[in-house]
Amino acid sequence: MNYSGNNFDINILSNRQENNLISVADSVINNKSIKITKPNETGFYLMNFEKFDLLFYGVENKKSFRFFDFFELNDVNKIEDDIRRIFSFNKLGVKHLLEIKNFKVENIFEIHKRVYIQQPFDGIELLLLKMLNYYDYLDNEDNASLSLSACKNFANWSCSTRKQEDSSYVDQLNILQVKYRLGSLSADENKLLIEVIESNISRNDEKFAASVLLRNTTLADKYFDLISEDIKEKTIKYPIYTLYKELK
Repeated sequence: MNYSGNNFDINILSNRQENNLISVADSVINNKSIKITKPNETGFYLMNFEKFDLLFYGVENKKSFRFFDFFELNDVNKIEDDIRRIFSFNKLGVKHLLEIKNFKVENIFEIHKRVYIQQPFDGIELLLLKMLNYYDYLDNEDNASLSLSACKNFANWSCSTRKQEDSSYVDQLNILQVKYRLGSLSADENKLLIEVIESNISRNDEKFAASVLLRNTTLADKYFDLISEDIKEKTIKYPIYTLYKELK
């Protein structure tokens, strides 16, 4: 577990913060159960500091807690623990994730995949959208590159694993918006985007996304206006809308 960084100085912590950090770190590193203020919710313990946060996962043992790095994969691998972590993670906003020092994009993808393989659930594609929004906020090039690579791997896995309606282009469009951020799309990929726009069964929000990825502002404007208001409210929160704004 490594939380080193240029902005961290333990001397800036209050006595309570320092004691809690030392106790939780001791639990994580030395596999010890400790008595500490009850986690924010079942299994969820967020420690707030001046310039960053740390997120831990606590397993209750009588009146004490055994703590783990929230994004640990090997020592915390029961499906019930993964499900609890997914519920807790879903409550965190994208901007909050930027403050969490120990956040690992590839590990949160893996946690979701492990649960989905055993118990498929709706909405797993929303995780990719959340992580692309996270990527778009990053200003550290190394972190951004690692995050986008993890997004690409997850998008490919999702497309090959998830069962969806034959008429849906969602997973393919998600892969292409990841590749768009990595660089230009190939001729075959652009053909697929044209197919989405010309299809009689694709939705207006899918046509909008395809138009954005083709960098066609006129078509993007057209299909955005055709999207129903309830879907439009969701669309403006998605990473494809960030790309749309960049075309303006």
